[in-house]
Amino acid sequence: MHSRPPAATLTAAGWGSLHREAVAFGYRVGGGDDPVGDAVNFLTRIGPSAPLLRAASVDERAAMIARLTEAVRQHLHDGVVDFPASAWLWSARAA
Repeated sequence: MHSRPPAATLTAAGWGSLHREAVAFGYRVGGGDDPVGDAVNFLTRIGPSAPLLRAASVDERAAMIARLTEAVRQHLHDGVVDFPASAWLWSARAA
């Protein structure tokens, strides 16, 4: 499936005066009493690692979760696990 770039989509829908802005933010994946465990639980269910973990053998899965846990730990700061993320914010006016 080919997706159309946002500017083309907005223009085709009749919008003009397009403006985009890049925004960086922390994507929170873990918090609470055990932020690392919370993040690992989340990432084993959702996201690109989840299907790989489901398809892995028991031994492979244990090793993969150990590596994931270590990677998550590196992003633990002030009691939360945040990963760097970014997005585009678009605004437009009716043409």
